Formats: sequence, structure tokens, C-alpha cells
Amino acid sequence: MAQSTTPSGDEPWVHVPVYVDESMADRVHRIHRDIEDLEKATHTTNNLAQSQQGYPLLCNELEALEHLNFDALSCQDKVDYVHLKTLLSHTINKLRTEDGIRTAAEKLLPFASDLQSIYTAAQSDEGLSCKEACDRLEAADDKFNSLKVLFLRRTFSRRVGYAAYEKLMALRGPLMTWYEHEGHMLVPRDTWGSVRGSINLYARTLLHKPFSCWPLEQEQDIFVEPMGEESLRAQLEGELIAYTPSELLDIAQKELDWCHNELVETSKELTFVKTWRLGIRHTKTAFHELQAHDYHNYLAHQAVNYVQEKDLVTVSPLLPPIITAFNNGVACWKTSRHDGLSMHEMTGIPRDVTTLVSRGNTAFSKAVIFHETVPGHVMRTSVSHRVNAHRGGPLAPYAFVGGWSAYWELLLWERGDFFVTPEERIATLYWRMHRWARIVSIIGYHLGQKRQIECVDLLVKTVGQDRDVARLEVSEWLNPKETSIRRCVSLIGGLQLFALRKEALGTGLYTDKQFHDAVLRNGAMPIELMRALVLEKEVTPDFKASWKFYDDFHQEKEEKEEEEKKEEKKEEKKEEKKEEGEDKEEQKATELDVGWVNLADMVL
Repeated sequence: MAQSTTPSGDEPWVHVPVYVDESMADRVHRIHRDIEDLEKATHTTNNLAQSQQGYPLLCNELEALEHLNFDALSCQDKVDYVHLKTLLSHTINKLRTEDGIRTAAEKLLPFASDLQSIYTAAQSDEGLSCKEACDRLEAADDKFNSLKVLFLRRTFSRRVGYAAYEKLMALRGPLMTWYEHEGHMLVPRDTWGSVRGSINLYARTLLHKPFSCWPLEQEQDIFVEPMGEESLRAQLEGELIAYTPSELLDIAQKELDWCHNELVETSKELTFVKTWRLGIRHTKTAFHELQAHDYHNYLAHQAVNYVQEKDLVTVSPLLPPIITAFNNGVACWKTSRHDGLSMHEMTGIPRDVTTLVSRGNTAFSKAVIFHETVPGHVMRTSVSHRVNAHRGGPLAPYAFVGGWSAYWELLLWERGDFFVTPEERIATLYWRMHRWARIVSIIGYHLGQKRQIECVDLLVKTVGQDRDVARLEVSEWLNPKETSIRRCVSLIGGLQLFALRKEALGTGLYTDKQFHDAVLRNGAMPIELMRALVLEKEVTPDFKASWKFYDDFHQEKEEKEEEEKKEEKKEEKKEEKKEEGEDKEEQKATELDVGWVNLADMVL
């Protein structure tokens, strides 16, 4: 609301409130920033009070949004309305769930007020005396000792324990800073040592088992509890995906089986008839030496040239497909998989490690470079910063953010002229299997159908990953920090875009290039809302996901191939009949010629 003044003759100026209209794009941008700031404040400080302050703000925004005249909005604004309404509802429910976890976590930290009061008092004008500091530390230490029953029973859940652990670490940092600058002059060393030891021991207890001490030889109980179907369903509704978790699990398993069968057949082309693992091993070991940076830039330019020559999407000349090399250290090198996107040679790296990382310079790189650069993430990010930028940012739906690049994997595979050699096809099948296995593992685990060791075995036995890398992957997917299934929806979003392309091109209104440009320019949004814009479908204020986008396009492709084979057989039969007819005519002509010759002999 702005203040304006209006003169009226000799009368004094009067302040009149003037309400400034806010565009839907500005509203979306503002609320996105509010949600980001709220989540940042609650996650960095793990403060329940700050989280509760966000409720009135978000509820008021949701109420104000529902009072808008929906029918007066444009098509683009209607899509923003539905997306923003879904985001606000999902965020409010998410904050309520997290607040319940934080409330339970605070009960595990009765000594938090004692620790917090130490550095809070030290920062005040009054300061903190030696006796006060000692008394508060000893009080906290006594409360630590009174909680020893938790060390034995561990009656708290892992998610609550991890929230308490984050809160404890947030207290520990300022407390350590206070001791280094001032506390060492006020508190005896043995008192401080006892408190510090109690904090570290209690932190390990809250995690049940520390992540850093997880032996790779056996399964350890360091993962978050399964969310359950209701939580998964709520998150899918937030992405406007009209499938249940069980249905997505079936789709992922079906696609994983198809990829595995394709991998077996492709390995046979390399004469590896007995086992497909030899095909993956051959692809891994057929690598270039460590000129990784130049090699990856070559592949990036190759991808750009391909999409331009095939007229698939508009590529800005200001978009250089350059891969930046980073020095990530030996530890990152050892745990990297087969992408090697940000690796380059360093001094002091052992030869065995450089040989391992050289696997990134194979067909696996070609299967990844276009995913990360053009036409993948780099291109999407570049366009989203310039067109409909209010829809981008950290709150953009991951089904679109990750789905755009995954879609290109599906499309380039279907075209059949990008992944040409058997090694290239094996590499892209490997990555697609990895993503489908991730969906099977995460959803299966949170539905209570899989244990973490079974997820590791799935990556090893079905995908062909190294066991150490598979353990690291699963620990990353299922750790307590992961409270969403965003890792699952990238390939699901790719399937949505693939199905949408089929519909859009089927109308005859779009070419491939026009479709891809339209999707990029519309910006980040749930794919079902993208479908409403592209196909000009009606959007209502209470819009819900209802699009069943998955059909077995592999089966459709196989049926098409079978029809083509039948047509080829028919053509072959026609050719055979034609040749037989020609042979009969030639035979008749020959017999007729012989008859004329015999007649001529008789005349002579």
C-alpha cells in the first residue's frame, strides 16, 4: 500500500491510501523468496519459534491468493496461480510435520538452554563471570549424565535424533568459539573437557551410529525410517504427479527390466554372449588418457552440433558448452562414478587412482555431457534466467528441473543416431538403469518393501555398479537429511515430457524445435501444468493432477517394429512371386523359341 496526496483548492493535503496492483509474476517471485528465507532460517538454526512464525505468513498468502478473481487471469497467470497454491499448501503441511519433529527433538536437549545462555550472556554488555560460566557448564554436564538411559534404550526415532543432532551442532559451534576467545580464561580445563566430551558422545548417540564410522563390509543402521505411503503420496501431489507410490514402483521396475534386457542384447554385439557384465567392464576400461577437460569439451560441442543440425531446439550463440574443471581432491576422485565431469589431472595423485578416474573418459562421458550442458541443465538454466524467471530458483519443481535432462536421454535414444556404437548404448543404458534403480530403491525402502542392503545389492547385481560406490549411493539416498523424494521424480518428469511431446507433435501444431522452445520459454512448473499450456487445456482454481501419462512406449515401439518386419516379409514375398512369374515367362519364352527353332529345322 502506498501513500498519495491530493490537493483540493485551498484545502490542506490529505493522505489517501492507494493499493498498488501486484502482478502474478511478482507475487510468485516474492512468495518464493519468503519461503526460501523461512526454510533457510529454520534449517540453519533449527529453531522451532522461527518456524512457527512462518505459519501466519504463508496462511495469509494462501487466503489472499484464493480471493483473486481467477477467471480474469490470463492462461499464464492461471498456471502460476495453481502452482503457487499447490506450493503454499505443500509447504504449510511440510512445516507442520517438521515442527512436530523439532518439538520431539527439543525434549532430547534439556541442557540446550544452559549452553545457549553461556555465549548469549558473553555477547551481552554485562558479560559472564567465571562462577556463572562454571555453574552453567556443570549444570549442562549434569543433565548430560542424567540422560544416560537414552544411551541404552534409544527410544527416539532416527529422524528425531538427527534433528536433535543438528540442533546440538548449532549450539556447539558458538560454544567452541566462545571458549577459544574467552572461555579458556574463565573455565577450568577439566570442566570444559568433560562438557565437550559429553557433547561429542551425545551427538554420536543421537545418530545411533555415526556416519563417519560406517564400515563398508556390513550393513549398518544409519538410515532414516521409511516415510510410509501417505508421506510419499503427499509429496507426489506437491509435484502434481497423478500416480501412487506403488504405481511408480511398478513403472520403475518394468523400465529397469527393459533396460537390463537391452543391455544383455547390446553386450552380445561386442561378442560378450555369456554375461553382460563383460560388456560394462569393456566400456569402463576402453578409456582415453587424462586429457579429460579437452575431451569433455569436444563431447559438449558435439552435442550442440547435433541438436542444431537436426533442428531440435534453438541454441543461443551466447551459450558456450564449456565444461569447467575443478580440483576436487583425492577423496572425491576415489568415490566418483564414471562421469568424471569435473575432474582433471593433479600432481600427487597415485597412478592407480588416476587410472580409476580415467574411466570417466569413455562412452560414459558421452552419455552424461549432453545431460549436464546442452541441451540439458546448462541450457535450461540459461533460458530460465531470461524468460519467466519468477518460476525458477530453488523451489522449481524437480520433475521439470531434473526431468528436462532425463527427457533428452529418452529422446536421443529413440532417435537412434546419437548413441551409435555398442559402447555408447551400453553407457546410456547403464545411467538409465542407475536412475530407475534409484526410484525402485527409494520408493521401495520408504514403503517398507526393501532394506538398505537390498538396495545396494540391486545396484550391484542389476546395474553392475561397484559395491563400494553402491553403498555410498544408497547412504546418500536414504540418509536423514533427505526428507523428500526429489531424487525419484527426475526420470518420472522425463517420461512426462516424452509423453507430452508425443501428444503435441500428434496435433500437428508443433515441430520438435517448436515444442522444445515452447517448454523452455514457459519455464519451470509441474509437467501437467506445462501440458495445459502447450495443448491449451482448461485450468481451474482447484486443479488436481489427473494425467496418466505412462504407456508402455517400448511395447508400442516393438509392435511398430513387428509391423515393419511383417511389411518387409510381405514385400519379400511379393518380390519372390514377381521373380517366380518372371521365371515362368522366361521359361515359356524359351520353350516358344525352341518350338520355332524346331519348326524351322523341319521346314529346312
